[in-house]
This record gives sequence, structure tokens and C-alpha cells, in this order.
Amino acid sequence: MSSLKTELGLGEPKPAGSTEQADQFKAAFQAAIGSVNQSLQYTAAHAEQAKHDPHASKRDTTCSAYQIALGRIDPTNPAAAQAAIDQVLAGVNSVKSAAESLKKSVEKAFNTWTGKQPLLDDVSDKIREMVDWGHQKASALEQVVKAVTEKANQRAWEAASTALDQIVDKVKPLYEEFLKQKAAKEEYDPLLAATQPRLEKVHACTFKSLESQKQAITAAEAPMNEAAAAMDFVTALTQLKALEALLSAFEAELAQLEAKKQQYDEARAAIDGKLTDASTCEYKVLAEMDQQIADLTSRTDQAAADEDFDQAITLVGELGCKVDEKLARVAELDAKRTEYEQKRAEVDAKLGPVSTCEYKVLAELDQQIVDLTGRVDQAATEQEYDQAIQLLGELLSKVDEKAQRVAELDAKKADYESAKASATDKMDSCTVSARQFTSLDAARADLAAKHGEMIAAAEDQDYDKALAAAKDLDSKSAKYLADAEKEQAKYDKKGADIVKKIDDAGYFSEDNVAREEMAKLTEDDLKHLPTEARNRILAELQEGYFSDDDKVAAKKLYSVKYLDPEFEKIDQKNRREMLEKLKTDPKYKEARDNWSTWPDNKKLETLQSVADVQADAYGIPKTTIETYTRPPYTDPDSGISYITNGEYGHDDGKLMLNDHPRSAWRDFDKVLNTTVHENGHRYQSTLIDRLDDGTLKKGDPLYNQAMTFKLNDTHHGYYTFDKPEYFTQPQETHSRVTGDALENAKIGQ
Repeated sequence: MSSLKTELGLGEPKPAGSTEQADQFKAAFQAAIGSVNQSLQYTAAHAEQAKHDPHASKRDTTCSAYQIALGRIDPTNPAAAQAAIDQVLAGVNSVKSAAESLKKSVEKAFNTWTGKQPLLDDVSDKIREMVDWGHQKASALEQVVKAVTEKANQRAWEAASTALDQIVDKVKPLYEEFLKQKAAKEEYDPLLAATQPRLEKVHACTFKSLESQKQAITAAEAPMNEAAAAMDFVTALTQLKALEALLSAFEAELAQLEAKKQQYDEARAAIDGKLTDASTCEYKVLAEMDQQIADLTSRTDQAAADEDFDQAITLVGELGCKVDEKLARVAELDAKRTEYEQKRAEVDAKLGPVSTCEYKVLAELDQQIVDLTGRVDQAATEQEYDQAIQLLGELLSKVDEKAQRVAELDAKKADYESAKASATDKMDSCTVSARQFTSLDAARADLAAKHGEMIAAAEDQDYDKALAAAKDLDSKSAKYLADAEKEQAKYDKKGADIVKKIDDAGYFSEDNVAREEMAKLTEDDLKHLPTEARNRILAELQEGYFSDDDKVAAKKLYSVKYLDPEFEKIDQKNRREMLEKLKTDPKYKEARDNWSTWPDNKKLETLQSVADVQADAYGIPKTTIETYTRPPYTDPDSGISYITNGEYGHDDGKLMLNDHPRSAWRDFDKVLNTTVHENGHRYQSTLIDRLDDGTLKKGDPLYNQAMTFKLNDTHHGYYTFDKPEYFTQPQETHSRVTGDALENAKIGQ
């Protein structure tokens, strides 16, 4: 209260010298300002702020004027403040009148609005119901209600009441329509749900004859769906009921078609298994019947496709009869074919073994078998199984005849091969270089002729003649060996004498004796001197300082090609095995034909395979072939140019081939020669390894030649020789024999 009195100027202490004028002024002002405050207190709570605030401001201004006027009162001069007092009282009464008027109008509007509050709640509930349902116009109405509420919140009671009246009038017809749509939807939704499976069946229907009805139903769906989408369920319900009538008519016709189709499908299913069986049995003699079945099947399928199920059912019956007829015929033919196949299997079991036995003398019989086999196959192809079975009997007789003839020839061939092996082994011993005595040249030529006669007879498959030649060759080879042994005896004695002289000499004289004895040896001595003696002489020459005289003696020993006879005999067998494998492998023909155009990697792959075959034949570890490029070397003294085609290093075990344009790399035969030549050095080095590790001992047929290779492989033995001794020293002699044999064989030609 004290603050309010202060605000209104009523609580200040009474000034000294107060007069009646002041008391009257105060009483009049307080009465008026109390009424103003009462009115403004109401409008502050119920009126729009914009309407209330100006009156409150005038009140405050009037109170300020009151304080000023009060301060001007002079007890000695009442007239001095009278004008101000009159003005303040006039002002406060004006504010009082305006505030009371505002309060009255606001109170009326507020009471009116309060009375309409239930209408706002009702219309809000209806609009919310419409919004929740999905009414298209409800959202906009909801915004209008929000605007009305906003006006009320702002205490604009008259505007809120007017707007509420308008929205109530607008919502009423919409809500009535909404109730109709809501009721229609409640009927439409379950009816549509019940109709949906029926519609799906319509859409899934593939019957062509129902296509027009299907299209009519589809056309009727569109406006119904559009109406429902627009929330016009009254219209959608009407259209749905019309659609039901179309569906009922469609379903009636569909039921009839499905019943006929089911009857057809059952009839067709009853014969389809037989039809499949019949279609997989293709016999030429049943071609006309197959065509009849195909025609009936096509007509049946067409009638079904045209949905003419009555016709299709009739045709299925005819088709079933025709299929049964074919299956009966097929059973008969199957039985005959089975009989044929059983007999053919019996013949084939005998034909297989004899077909691989190709003897020239049986060429006519082979042709008869081929002709009969062709006639059998032709009869079977034409499905003339009775004729095929008859021909099989004739073929079996011919096959049995050939089997007997083959057995006879195999026996003769086996006898020949046994005799050939013995004769060839003896001949190999005869033809080694150490046993090629001049006195036996004619006998050796006779052996070659008899060997050629044996081989020619065998190639002609005249095994009686070949066997006789093999026995004759065996006998002559035995005689040759006996004669050669006599010839060899003098050289064996000479070798033993030389070894004894060296043994009898003192330590410091052994190499002198070796040189002296070498000086005495003739060319024939050099050709036939035993390996043990040769090795002993060379070992003495190499012992200690290798003088020029030692070199002269060693070069003389190496001036004649020589291989140990036992070693050479084994080497011949190894070489034959290698050449036979290479000759019979077709990939080398491809290599020869394409060598000039092949890339280096394919060439290297081919040469590696050749080296591998050689390694298998000679029983040595396989090497790895690589290429390098080295240009020719020109001797500064002679001016002669040399090219190294390849080389082998036993330290790393690699065989290197020179791919320089002037090397043997581009010549198929020469590069094969180089490959086996250098791989021959690997064989020689392997034998030396076996000597060194003790696995190759005296008494082994390879021992003496291995020792020769070892003596040849030292600095004194190999690298000090110039031509021509370079080419006739043992390691080169052996590698050149191997390489030249391969080059002369013309592998792949």
C-alpha cells in the first residue's frame, strides 16, 4: 500500500502551511485516480496490451502532473496553483472516463468469448478427427483454429469470436460430408480386401479368351482407385460394387475354362511320360511314325494354346494311341539291338588285341577285317540288326583267323628278337674302333652285310629269313671276335711289355721310358694298344714337369681316335636308346619344321628335352641349359675366325649354348649336335666323379675309359693341345661320336 500511495502522490507528508485548497485537491484527485486504477487493473488482465498500455501511460502522466500542481499550492496565494489544479482534475476525470469505457467494452467482449468457448472445443475436436482420418481440407481448417486461438491468447476477444463463428459455419457441412465418407470407407475397406484376391486372380489369368473381360475389369479399377486415393469413398464404394458384378461374370467363365483345361492337362500328363520315352528312341525305320507323333503333338499343343480344350482332349487320345504303338515297335528293335551289341562286344574283345598287331604279310586279311567291320557298322547304323548280326559271325571268323596267324608270327618274331639280341651284342663287340683290324676288313664288311640282310628281312616281317640271318650273324660275329682276339694279343703283349718296362725303371726314369716307348709305336699300335697301357703311359708323361718332349709324346698318343672297347660297346647301346626315343617323338618334327620362326624360349625348351632324354639313356643327372651370346674369335696369327657353339662347366653343372647369329643356334641339326656333344662332357665328368668318390672301381667295364677321361681332363691332358690333336683326344672323340650320330640321324625328318 505504501508504494501505491507514493506512486499516486497520496502518501507524502502534509506540507507545512497546508490549506483547505490542498485538502480539497487531494480528495478530488484520489477519488478519481482510484476509479482509474480499478478499471486499469481489470484491463491489464483482460484487454489487449495495445489498448491497455495507452490508458496506463495517461494515468502515469496525470499523476506526475498532480505532484507538480500540488507543489505549487501557496497558502498565502491560493490563486497561484488554481489553474494547474483545474487542469489536473480535468485530466484525471478524462482518464477515468476512458478507462471505465475500455473496461466495459473489454468485459463485454471477454464474456462473449467465454460463452463461445465450448464451440471452439467442439470445432477443434471435429477438425482433429478429420485430420486424423486424412481429410484433405482439415489441415487448413486446423490452421484457422490455431489463428482463432492465437487471437484469444492476444485478448482480441471480438476478433476471436467473429473468426470462431466463421469457422463453425464452414466446418459444419464439411464435417457432415466427412461422416458420409467415413461411413463409406468403413464399408469400402473390408469389401475391397475381400475383392483383392479375386482381382489378383484376374491379373494372373492368362486365358486369351478372357482378355476383353480382364481389360474391362482393369479399366474399372482405375477410377475406383483414383476416387479412393482422393478420399472419395462414397464414389469408390459405388464403383467397387459395379466392379464386383464384372468379377462375378469373369469368374464364372474362368471356372468353365479351368475345368476343361484340367481335364486336358490330366489327359496330357497321362501320356507325357510315354511321349518322352518315345521321343528319346530314334530309330530310322520309325521315322514315318515319329513324324505322325510330331504332327499330332503339334496339333494338340496348338489346340491347347488356342484354348480349344475340347479339340485338344480328342487329339490327346489319338496321340496316346500312336505313342503306345511306337513304344511297342521300339521294344522289338531294342531287343534286336541288344543282341547285336552283345555279339559285337564279344567280337570287339577279340578284335582289339589283334587290331594293334600290324604285320605286312597279314595286310590282305587286315583289309578283309576292315571291310567286314565297315559293313557291320553300316548295317548297325541303318538299324538292320539281323544283317549286322550275320556279318558279325563272318567278322568273328576272320578275327580268329588273324589271332592264330598273329600268334604264329609273334612266336617267330620272339625267336628272331632273341637271336638278334645275341647277334647284335656280339656284333657291337666286333665293331668297336679298337677291334677294327685291317686284316679283318672283309670279315667286318661281311658282318655289316649280314646285319643289313637281317634287318631288311625283319622289316619285311620275314622272320624265318631274319632268324636265319641273325643266327648266321651270331656265328660270324663269334668267329670275328676270336680272330680279333688273336690280332689283339700282340698289342696286348706290347702294352704289357711297355708297362713292365716302366715298372722296372727307377722313379726318375719312368717318364723317360714312357717317351722312348711312345717313339717306337706305329699308327697300328696307337689304334689297338690296350687302354690300361695307354693310361699308364699318359700318367707317367703327366707326372711332375710336363716338358715339351712329354707334350710331343702325349700328342702322338692322342693323334689317333681311340675308345676303350668295353666302354664303347655300352656307349653304342646308350646311343641307340637315345636316338630311338628322339626319332619316335613327334614333337621334334614340329621343332624341325618351325625352328626358323620359333622364339628362343621354345627352342630352349626343345633342346632341354633332348638333353633330358640323353641323361635318361646314359644314366646321368639332368643338366640345365642356358644361352649366352659370344661373337666369333679371330686367331691373330692365322687370321682364321672361330665360333664357339656351346660349352659345359662341371663346377655349376650348366650347359651353355651360344645364340650368336653365326653360331649353330639357327641350324636345327647342328644345335642338336652341340647339345648332346656338350652333355657328353657332362657324362664324362660324371664318370670322373665316380672314380674320385670310389663308386667306380677296377673291374667295372666303364673304369678304364673313365680313367682315360680323367687323364684327359687335367691341364696337362686337355688344354695344351692344338689342332688336330684337339679333335682326336678322348673326351672330344667321345662327344663328337655322340653329336655326329644325332646330327646324321636327322631327328624329326
